[in-house]
Amino acid sequence: MQALLPFISPILLAFGFWRFLVKPDDIWLISVLSIALIILTVKILAKRHFFGFFRLWINLSIVYLAQILFLIILNVNSLRYLLTVLWIGIWYLVFLLIAKYFKNLKNINDFDYLAFTRFLYYLSFWLLASSLYYLIIFINFSLWWTLAILLLTAGFFAKEILLLSEKISSKLLWLLLFSLGQLLLALYLMPISFYLAGTIACLWLFFFLEWNLFGQKGFLKFFWLFVGAIALLLLSSLPF
Repeated sequence: MQALLPFISPILLAFGFWRFLVKPDDIWLISVLSIALIILTVKILAKRHFFGFFRLWINLSIVYLAQILFLIILNVNSLRYLLTVLWIGIWYLVFLLIAKYFKNLKNINDFDYLAFTRFLYYLSFWLLASSLYYLIIFINFSLWWTLAILLLTAGFFAKEILLLSEKISSKLLWLLLFSLGQLLLALYLMPISFYLAGTIACLWLFFFLEWNLFGQKGFLKFFWLFVGAIALLLLSSLPF
């Protein structure tokens, strides 16, 4: 049964996504059941280590909510269905790598697991940030709730990424959250699209964490990547 979970759970999640696409009113029930499925899957795969890795199942719940929220804000059905297929593929890899990780728990430097975890969290933060800025612009969603959700998410994601790489300190996390909070407020005040706001916020999270993971040797590379990406995004948003 445990060996089949990485295949079975994504299929069950696919039914949930499909149900949402055909009947959006069931979103709350679908979300609760899907998150319960994700937590149960991780519980079975992690076995006795489940409670020692509580941030993992919290983070995966946030990942799912970011995916479903992004689907909600999209109004192109073909893109929704395409992204649903992508989400299912991602969940398959998530459960497959988690099963492998907990099977060889002593090898904490599992490259595939660590690299995919970072990618997943950066992608999910972008989805969540873009979606929340969309809600601010179009339905006047609370700025303070947005800040609270994004900073809490960044804290959970960052702690997991840095902990897995054995590079973590409370001062570093507080510096990240403070700087990110300032950036999120600045983005709210700027006349830019929600996609651009979410992208810039995600790039800062990426830049900050990757710099601290790879040290000063990678500073210039990530610095110019960050500056260049922001410059291109800002130029692309200007009316010509």
